[in-house]
Amino acid sequence: MASIFRKIKRKIKRTLMGKSESSGARRGARIGKQNDELAAIDSQAIAEQLLAAGGVDPESYLFITLDSCRFDTFERAEAPNIKGVGDWYEAEAPATFTFPSHMAMFIGFTPGVAASKEPIKNPKAGRIWRMANLAGGGKRNDHCRVPGRNIIDGFNQMGYYTVGTGAAAWFNDKVVTTKPLVGDFQDFVFTDIDLDAQLGFVLSNMKEQCDKKQFVFINVGETHVPYHHRGAPWSVDENPCVPFRDDNSREKSQERQQLCLEYSDRQLGPIIKLFLESGASVVICGDHGDCHGEDGLWAHGFYHEKVMKVPMVYHLRPND
Repeated sequence: MASIFRKIKRKIKRTLMGKSESSGARRGARIGKQNDELAAIDSQAIAEQLLAAGGVDPESYLFITLDSCRFDTFERAEAPNIKGVGDWYEAEAPATFTFPSHMAMFIGFTPGVAASKEPIKNPKAGRIWRMANLAGGGKRNDHCRVPGRNIIDGFNQMGYYTVGTGAAAWFNDKVVTTKPLVGDFQDFVFTDIDLDAQLGFVLSNMKEQCDKKQFVFINVGETHVPYHHRGAPWSVDENPCVPFRDDNSREKSQERQQLCLEYSDRQLGPIIKLFLESGASVVICGDHGDCHGEDGLWAHGFYHEKVMKVPMVYHLRPND
């Protein structure tokens, strides 16, 4: 009973002091302040400085996931920085939503083409990262074998600096459910949808650890509903792709996801250039797609061709 009265008392106090906003609103305000500070960091200048100083160690990896990015969106988009990484193609995602897809990728199962016998293109034939234990299977045509419970833990054991940032809620490091995804990074920040803040965080931390091999992970949220980016001329509160809603818009969903991908491509250009010109490896893919009204379905989290078809592109440093 006493605890109930304390809660009522706190609520009355917040109301009288003009602090009646929800805890979600307060969290949003904190993230907004954090993001503004991170976005103010000149990430492009840091990338250029690192490159001028010799770049990153060529054994480093940059792993970028374009959350919810449909393959046909990627195909239409003007994205020269991402598409310039290598030969891009349509692949099947390992799962239908963010959490299981990244859990699979973090043990080496990146999106693949099931009918292909080509290593990397089909992770059953050879993986970019293979777990060096019984669960990882026998050695095949893999690019890298890592120890540990996942690739982040493995790279830590191999002496790498591991830094990551996530936009999707499944990467909120304040929530215990997300620990399997975020818990092994040496430095990690959840930003919600804000690639500019993510790049400020990642590159400023990379600069501090520039003497080490690096595994850098970025989960891009601009391509996730509600399809918005900094400076977009439409409201972040206007979501054109909501499950079970009758007033969604396929046209806005397709247009805005493409615009957000093109914005992300421009922002990612300097860090992609840094890794490529250092001779390091870059892997970019979708984690799943979205339905835009096909068969009456919207968004993701269920099996559908549009949810499963994602872009995949990579450049891997030649093994010795």
